[in-house]
Amino acid sequence: MSGLNDLSLNRIVEILASKGHEGEYWDYKQEWHDNMTDLLKDIICFANTPHDANCYLLFGIDDDGRIVGMQKNRRKQADILEAMDNLWFIGDVKPEISVETVVINETEVDVLTVYNTQKTPIYLKRNYGEMLAGCIYMRNGDKNTPNKGMASIDDVEKLWKKRFELLQTPLDYIVGRLQYQTEWKQQNRTYYNMYRPEYQLKILEDDDDRAIPEYYAYAMTNESTSYEMVQILAGHTVLEEYQLVILDSGRLRTPTPEWGFAGYDKYGVDHKFTYKYFVKGSTRYKLHQFFLDNDSEEAIYASRELMDVVLLYETEDEKTAFEAYIEDNQDKIVECIADKDKYSYIQATNELDTKECKKRLNTGLALNEELYKWRNRRTL
Repeated sequence: MSGLNDLSLNRIVEILASKGHEGEYWDYKQEWHDNMTDLLKDIICFANTPHDANCYLLFGIDDDGRIVGMQKNRRKQADILEAMDNLWFIGDVKPEISVETVVINETEVDVLTVYNTQKTPIYLKRNYGEMLAGCIYMRNGDKNTPNKGMASIDDVEKLWKKRFELLQTPLDYIVGRLQYQTEWKQQNRTYYNMYRPEYQLKILEDDDDRAIPEYYAYAMTNESTSYEMVQILAGHTVLEEYQLVILDSGRLRTPTPEWGFAGYDKYGVDHKFTYKYFVKGSTRYKLHQFFLDNDSEEAIYASRELMDVVLLYETEDEKTAFEAYIEDNQDKIVECIADKDKYSYIQATNELDTKECKKRLNTGLALNEELYKWRNRRTL
């Protein structure tokens, strides 16, 4: 579930605790391990996973996912790193970890994150505790490889395939590498990955270019707007394509946000609120981050103005939950929208368009404000 990697640590803990059971990338521990040997084995097992998600050891949570806190001695990150430094790893490849404390419902939870790595499998060249040199220990489902055991040949094969990037689809690979902007070189209107040049982003003219900008264009310094298409290519195969909007007279290029609707009547037909949104971890939002020029103050300012009126959800589940909250609090949302007057100055193509743009801009402002408050209440 790689989408978790984009969330705050507090939110990750809430989501994993709510599941009420352990899984492939998380484990509950009411207390820290009594001995370092068992802890280091857990870390090695979580480092050896075929998926592309970070893994989490959650201390202060019982076997049923209840957040109960810790009573015994707790461990420090520095002590764990020092213990790992004393192990003999094949190729000197060792797990990367961090230890942080979050507070959920006034209770402290220690979170040991084992970061995702492509350098699998990780294993020892000298015995340590019950772990044998040359044996590969891994996380499979909600279980670790037994002491003095060995992962199955099929599972070991998956770990080697992960190292050589043979488990990812071309689309997964491309989307995963978008965060590394320096890996992508631009040639005319095409971006290609310098290590896998057959993987490309190709910019095309949008045949369905519209003369009238969408409402969020009027949140910019200049409402001048145009449209393009971007194709995600593996060789000559188009894997996916998205419409791009060029905002603020060319200062910001981004995929068009998705439409959201909420505040339905009792028949589930008409709705009060229309807005735009991105979801963290989605291809659309990763493209937004990719095209953002972080060295340009004008681009950053334009992006900030856009996100004032466009919602950014952590997950699709959060979107569903927040829209349910809107359904139950429609009068409150209406009042919040009525209080907004930031965009009273704008002028669209005609009086009707101007009224509609102001309404949607104010709706975006109000929903962003309510989303922020709603999140804070959920973490208390």
